[in-house]
Amino acid sequence: MNYSNNRSIPLVADRDVLHEADMMSVVHACLDVARNVGKPIARKSDWPGDRTAKSITRAATSPTTLSDTPALAQVAMHFIASLVPISAAAAVIARSLQLSFDNAAQISVPSVSLPAAAFVGEGQPIPKC
Repeated sequence: MNYSNNRSIPLVADRDVLHEADMMSVVHACLDVARNVGKPIARKSDWPGDRTAKSITRAATSPTTLSDTPALAQVAMHFIASLVPISAAAAVIARSLQLSFDNAAQISVPSVSLPAAAFVGEGQPIPKC
């Protein structure tokens, strides 16, 4: 194929450009997997410049860590966002609190905890607080 994957990096990150590039990587990975179904030796990718697609389809390796897959985290985020028109769960995720871990294993989010509510059976008196 005569496909060139020259991705230029804009001075200001344009979310639409990043979304389109990440979704194209998912499409490339899906096409590579579909072309190699039932073949003992997978043929080379038609998109040699698409490193994200290679990350998606690579063979079994050591466990993934937080530091070696920032590209896949971006792809996952944009993939969920692309499901919003057809998925209620994706719409809820899109409207929820968005946090960036930036290669941290955990982050601290302040919250207010509510007291646990007790179940009141039918015909039973409401417990006094």
